[in-house]
Amino acid sequence: MRFMLIAAAALALGACDKSADGRAAAPAGDKASEKAAPKLVMAPVDVVYEDFKATIDAPKGATFKESYGTLEVKLGDGKDFFVQIDTDAPDMAKVKASVKKNDVQKLVKFHTESADTFVYETKFMRKQSFWLDTAVKVGDKTVHCYSGRGANSYTAAHIATMEAACKSLKPKG
Repeated sequence: MRFMLIAAAALALGACDKSADGRAAAPAGDKASEKAAPKLVMAPVDVVYEDFKATIDAPKGATFKESYGTLEVKLGDGKDFFVQIDTDAPDMAKVKASVKKNDVQKLVKFHTESADTFVYETKFMRKQSFWLDTAVKVGDKTVHCYSGRGANSYTAAHIATMEAACKSLKPKG
């Protein structure tokens, strides 16, 4: 009986072509679409704190705030977009070493591993997450721009959006 109810619910959902929020629904059983980040319209956001003045292309509606010295650009609760910026240049070798020795978010693999950018996948309690750490030149300063840390788990599609945002950082003016 339970199987029949689940099957009926799946068929009913599959017949819908819009989700509750009006976006096109993912085809039933399409795992890639279910995990994809929503398509976001990007717009410039000012990132101004002390002597750091820049703009970043972030999803429309994203806001900037400073939090204990870390600059944050976030859309809503950060579930779909959240980047953090430290205005000191990162030591990418230390970042990589930290990723490798993390025994909570266990490294599965690096998807991008260059001198200035790491995109990597981890697992924690069977949950897959993707992360970004990148060094970005903004005028005469190099900053550390990375995917938001915290309770949210991001897909590769989320990280691609965040990486594009980080790479769009430029001096304000």
